[in-house]
Amino acid sequence: VEVIIDTSKGIVLTKRLIPPCIGMWHFPGGTVYMGEKLEEAVSRVANEEIGADVNVKNMVGIIEYPELFNYAIGVAFLCELKSEKQEFKGSFQAEDIKVFKTIPDDTILEQKRFLENLENGRYKYGN
Repeated sequence: VEVIIDTSKGIVLTKRLIPPCIGMWHFPGGTVYMGEKLEEAVSRVANEEIGADVNVKNMVGIIEYPELFNYAIGVAFLCELKSEKQEFKGSFQAEDIKVFKTIPDDTILEQKRFLENLENGRYKYGN
């Protein structure tokens, strides 16, 4: 699952410390466990990776990664923080966590393209 956290100040991204894509900005994301519901995985991943409690708003699409993991996919969910006053905490996967209004160039390409095409009411990327 891909966790797209939309705040009043922008989208939350983390900088990867582990392969693949070390040093690139990306959405918090992770594997869905056997028997786990997708929305449960989103909440778990947000908490494990950045210490955030989120409300899952809706699934916004599928992201294909043809170059990573011998072709992987991610199911992307738009989320909001349960409290805008939350402080993020990093993990072994990513310690640097920031909120961006404009997506940085050094974001994982597939995720950057996905955001450029996503409209969610407050943001409009691309045409």
